Amino acid sequence: MWVSNLSHTWTARTCTFGALLAALVGLLAAGTTVFAGERINNLQVRVRSFATGADLTAQAQVEVKPKERLVATMQQAATEREVELRVSAPGFRPLETRFMVKADEQLPVQVWLDPTDGSLEALAQSLLRRLPPESGVIYGYLYNKTSGQPLGGARVALESLGLATTSDERGYFELTYPVLAPEGEDVPWRDTVVISAPGFVTQKIEGVLLPAAAQRFIEDLEPGSGVSVRDETPAALRMEEQEQHQTAPEPPAQLPLPAAVDQGPGWNAQALGFSARAQLVGMTPPSTIRVGTNCTGTSCSSVSVMSLESYVAAGLDEEWISSWNGHALRAGAIAYRSYGAWYVYHPLASNYDICSTTYCQVFSADVVTSTQQAANATAGFMLQRGGSLFRAEFSAENNAWDDPYDGLSCVNSDLSCGNGKAGSPANSWPCLSDSVCSNKGCFGHGRGMCQWGTSRWGSQGKLWNWITDHYYNANGAGSGMRTAYITSPITMPSFSPSPSAVSRGGTFTINLNVNNSAGLSHSQIMIGASIYSAASGYISDPGHDKKVSLAVGSNSVSRLFTVPSTAPTGSYNLIVSLWYDVDGDNAITSADLPLLTATQTGAITVTNPTTNIISDGDFEGGLYGSSNYGSSGTTGPWSWTSTGNNNPISQDASRAYAGSWLAWMNGYGYTETDTLRQTVTISSTATAATLSFYLKVVTSETTTSTAYDTLKVQVITSSGSTTTLATYSNLNASSGYIQRTFDLLSFKGQTITIKFVGQEDSSLATSFYIDNVALMVSGS
Repeated sequence: MWVSNLSHTWTARTCTFGALLAALVGLLAAGTTVFAGERINNLQVRVRSFATGADLTAQAQVEVKPKERLVATMQQAATEREVELRVSAPGFRPLETRFMVKADEQLPVQVWLDPTDGSLEALAQSLLRRLPPESGVIYGYLYNKTSGQPLGGARVALESLGLATTSDERGYFELTYPVLAPEGEDVPWRDTVVISAPGFVTQKIEGVLLPAAAQRFIEDLEPGSGVSVRDETPAALRMEEQEQHQTAPEPPAQLPLPAAVDQGPGWNAQALGFSARAQLVGMTPPSTIRVGTNCTGTSCSSVSVMSLESYVAAGLDEEWISSWNGHALRAGAIAYRSYGAWYVYHPLASNYDICSTTYCQVFSADVVTSTQQAANATAGFMLQRGGSLFRAEFSAENNAWDDPYDGLSCVNSDLSCGNGKAGSPANSWPCLSDSVCSNKGCFGHGRGMCQWGTSRWGSQGKLWNWITDHYYNANGAGSGMRTAYITSPITMPSFSPSPSAVSRGGTFTINLNVNNSAGLSHSQIMIGASIYSAASGYISDPGHDKKVSLAVGSNSVSRLFTVPSTAPTGSYNLIVSLWYDVDGDNAITSADLPLLTATQTGAITVTNPTTNIISDGDFEGGLYGSSNYGSSGTTGPWSWTSTGNNNPISQDASRAYAGSWLAWMNGYGYTETDTLRQTVTISSTATAATLSFYLKVVTSETTTSTAYDTLKVQVITSSGSTTTLATYSNLNASSGYIQRTFDLLSFKGQTITIKFVGQEDSSLATSFYIDNVALMVSGS
């Protein structure tokens, strides 16, 4: 629990935490709430919107909680302290992080909060809809780095294309460009973005790809003069930097690693008619990541904190080429996310988890729609090996052959696999047949996923789950380090059928409690189901497989299941599965990703169909053209007699249990007898036979002890034997209808007559209202 102590609230505009360490130690002992922009020890915090970069410092709250930490010496305890922060602002998702605050270190921190309204995605999609064919757009927001205020009137230009625009008073700009012919294999045209404003250092961003997409930039311009240059060339194209790619150390775990969740037994192939596939291990991804910025190698002087999903959405285009096939980008997103998440639990330094350079994996806050969509589509999916989160390595070209003429940097120390194969056996990455990369010169360390290979496989129609499995587990046949598998952020704590007993040909509902820990919603989840018994094998109902959307957190969802009319009766196991609809065809197929399967033993009982063998038991057929009057007659399937010369079948909605018609027996106030009967046959193979009807008794009798007026319910066999099931009387008077039921299974195999006999004495009327007569029989 976060402890608030509002008496310790500063009001300074530029939030840092604390002033003096001695005062800080006492303050943090209980916990406190401050506003962003204040100083706690030497930790300088600026809170910003991930969508627009807007400064949220004035409205953000930062709750500070001390964290107990063992230190080696008293001197260390006096100079550093670990704290946890919870940062929140109206309209944004809160974020939690931690820092080791030290007396002798200054640490600028930017906390990026995600808006709850999805405004970043909405704006990008709006821009894309307005684009002319064969064009793209760069857009974004410019700020004064010192004050955090929007920077209007700045010029934004694409240097080679000679296109330019000017930022407005919000610092916002957008600039549409034509999509030119690619530079080479799957590489869009590149240009340099130049941002300039009087009194500010000109910002040049080199190597910006110009695909048919919307690219968002958030740029802070520093007051002053001169030119600052930044290279945005994706790592897959950086010829000079593959030597250090992912060479960051592998520190021991500093936080408890996420636990693997047992998702139940794998899906049985017979249920769907295709080869068996292992389901995923459930694993909750970390919610946030601390990214070291302004880095030299792996040593960084400032930190950006954001949600893990925003990190992937913004960083993926720094490693993968944003114009590549969507499935290549999705496979890349899983690798990028897993690599970053691993460092959350194995941080490079006490105040940041991962660096933003090629020594780790490249990151900047710019976002391209294509890579953001890939990140969102795979939100929360990572890789595990042996039940532990996997540090998923990748490099540009993993073909184990060095082209001496391409000028590319091959740092794979073991090319023994040869041309057309990926791998580095000396580094525990076994050889993998990778035909799409044949005759492509090695470019990188050769471990894990081949970035260019993902593009080529995607162009050949392979889906992201296949591409990921191909490189990290040889599609289930891997060894050594090539034995990592996709994890799932989706778990299913419980499910239940309703009802649990269903007749052949009947339908029941499966209610599921599903948890989504991805940090973003998922809209491509399919619910599959089957039932199983030894007598029938697996029975599925693909027609009711259902796609559902899962919000972050707990979700209640359901689907239907219809039991075939030919299914044997008996007890069945219920098997429920969740799948990711990878190919987007709204059906569960072998191309899709099985997330989890759960089984409930004996959850469903299938019975023979239940049929009502009484005809017109609700009397809504009316008189069928017969008379209202007479001493006897036939009204549809019913036969009747009346010494009062009235047909008991009457129309009176105020007296009927339901509808407008009922059987109104007696009610004359003098000596009178009414009968009503129908003949039916109960099958000799019946497994259940239940007679039911609704009865209401209205009487003018005042006695509480004598049954003057009666209604008998009888069964008469074809041989003339009569069984009286019950006798009701004026003593059973009630204000409403009561359902009466009787077990008639003992009469199976016989033709019987159901008969109601109502008799009144010489005075004081008693009426017996009968409605909704049914004889439900189960069995063929």
